[in-house]
Amino acid sequence: MRGQLNDREYHNPPEIRDDILKLHDLAMDVVNHGVTSRAQALFELAIEIEDQLSDLSEALEKVKDTIGRLTDLYPESLQWGD
Repeated sequence: MRGQLNDREYHNPPEIRDDILKLHDLAMDVVNHGVTSRAQALFELAIEIEDQLSDLSEALEKVKDTIGRLTDLYPESLQWGD
């Protein structure tokens, strides 16, 4: 996850952000302006982003499960309002 979500050199945003913006640009050209020559690039990038998001989703689910096991240990005696 770190490789996909961390800032890049010189505090540039994560690459996935740039990829999503590029996907939007391609979609605008293909869908709204009929630039069919960019359709292949649109779908290739969409598949690449989908794969990245799937990997991130799996990693986040593992983190969520780990944190869930920790929060399950939270004793009532330490919870607010007791």
